[in-house]
Amino acid sequence: MNRILLLTILLVPLSAHGVLPNFNADYFQNYTSQTFMMPLPVYHNTPATLGRWGTILAQLNGNNQTACSVTPIYQWSRTWDRSAPYFLMNCKETLFCAGDAMGYNQYTRDLRAEWFGLPDTFSGTLTCKPWQRVGGAVISFSQGFGKWTDWKIFKDWWLEIAVPIISVKQNLRPQASDNQLTNALASLRYNAGRMVGYDQQKTGVPSVRAILGATIVDDTNFVLVYHGGLEIPTESRVLPTTLFAPFLGSNGHISFLNGVFARLNIHTFASTCCSAQIFASLEHHYYLERDQTRVFDLFNKQWSRYLPVRREGELTTIPATNILTRRVTVRPGGFSDLSFGFALAHQNAEFEFGYALWAHHHERINWPEKPYCDKGIDPLDVYGIAGTTAQTSANASTIAHQAANDTAFTPIGSSQIDLFSGISRGVLVNRIFIHGSYKGEYKNGNMYLGLGGTIDFPRENSALRTAQIWAKIGSQF
Repeated sequence: MNRILLLTILLVPLSAHGVLPNFNADYFQNYTSQTFMMPLPVYHNTPATLGRWGTILAQLNGNNQTACSVTPIYQWSRTWDRSAPYFLMNCKETLFCAGDAMGYNQYTRDLRAEWFGLPDTFSGTLTCKPWQRVGGAVISFSQGFGKWTDWKIFKDWWLEIAVPIISVKQNLRPQASDNQLTNALASLRYNAGRMVGYDQQKTGVPSVRAILGATIVDDTNFVLVYHGGLEIPTESRVLPTTLFAPFLGSNGHISFLNGVFARLNIHTFASTCCSAQIFASLEHHYYLERDQTRVFDLFNKQWSRYLPVRREGELTTIPATNILTRRVTVRPGGFSDLSFGFALAHQNAEFEFGYALWAHHHERINWPEKPYCDKGIDPLDVYGIAGTTAQTSANASTIAHQAANDTAFTPIGSSQIDLFSGISRGVLVNRIFIHGSYKGEYKNGNMYLGLGGTIDFPRENSALRTAQIWAKIGSQF
C-alpha cells in the first residue's frame, strides 16, 4: 500500500510538468527587448527546505512536537552570454550604434546615435552582462498540534512560520566601446528604464510564510508529508527607474502554496548498515494579481521606449519612457519547484543527489482603459514620435531609423503598446543538487546539520544562470 501511495505522489508532479509552465509555442526561444525579469527567489529551493528535513517534520506527530531551523543560503550568477539579449534587442549579444553622418542605415545598425543625444558622427557598440549576488537565511519554527490534543484528526498536523532575511545585490553591467553611450542610457532625462552600471542593493524580509502541514505516513520505510499555506509579502514593489532593479522575493505579490514530500526506503544493505532511498517533493505557488509599474515598447519597435515624442502643436520633445511607463495589473501565475533523487544513509549520516526543476508562467498584464494611478500622465493618443521639424510626427521611425515626417500629425495610441515587452517571461530552470546531512539524538530530541549546493541550467534566457550553496542547522524537541 505504501508503494502505491508513493507512486501516486511521484506521478502528480510528472503529470503536472506539461501544464504548469503554460508556455506558448515559442517557449524554447530566447526572449529579447524585455524591461522586467523575475530571477529565481533564493528560498525557492525544495532540496534545502525539505529534503531530509522533511523526515523531521513528519515526526512532529510524535513525542517531539517542536522543530526549528536556520538555513543560511548564498546564490550567485554565472557568466552566460544568453542573458544579454533579454535586455538588448534583435536577439543580439552586442548592439551597434551609429549616427547618420557615418553612412549607416536601419539595416546595418541597431541604434541611431541621435536618439540618445549623441553626435551624428558617433559610432560604437553596446552590450550588458547581468550579474547578481544573493545572501541571507531562512528562519523557521514548527509546532505540532499533538502538544495540545490527542485527537487523531488534529495531532498529525503542525504549523510552521518561516521568515527569510535576504540581501540582493545586482548590476546590469552595461558596457560600451565609448562611455558616451552608457552615460546617455543612464541619463536622468529618462524617468524609467535607465541602464546603470553600478551595483544596486536591497536588504530586508521579502515575506512571512505560514504553513499548515500534515503527516500522512511516517514509518521506517516510507514517509509522506503534505503542506499548504500562505506567503504574505512584506517588501515594497520595485520601481522601474532602472532596468534589472533588485527585489527580494515575489515583488509584493501574495501567494498560496501547496506541496508534498515523499521518501521510500528501497533497499537495506545488512552487511554495511546502509540503506538506499528515493525521494520526491513538489511545491507550487500561485501568485495573486497586483498593480505594478512597468515600462513598455511599441509593437514591432524594440527599444521604442527611448524614442523622443511630442504632443501635437508643441516644439519640445520628451523621452517616450515618460508616457510608456504605466501602472498596470500584473498576474504572475504559478511557480513550481519540483525535485527528486536518491539518498544513501549510514547510521546518522546521509548523502543525497538528484534533479530539480523550477518553472514559472509568462506574466499576464491588464492594461487599464483609464490610468487609475497615473493622474499626472497624459493619454498616449495625444503623443506622436517626433519628426525632423517642430510640431511634426514621424511614427514610422524606429530606434535604428529616422523616418520621413507624417503628412498629418499622427498620435501613437494605446492600441500600439506591446504589453509583452513589460512582462517577466516564463522559464524552465534545470537544477542538479547534492546534499549531505547528519541527524543525531540528544536527551530531549534530535539535532540536524546539513550542507548542500545546486547548479542551474535555465532552458530560456528569462532567468540568470546561477549556483547556490546552503547549510541547515536544526533541532527537534
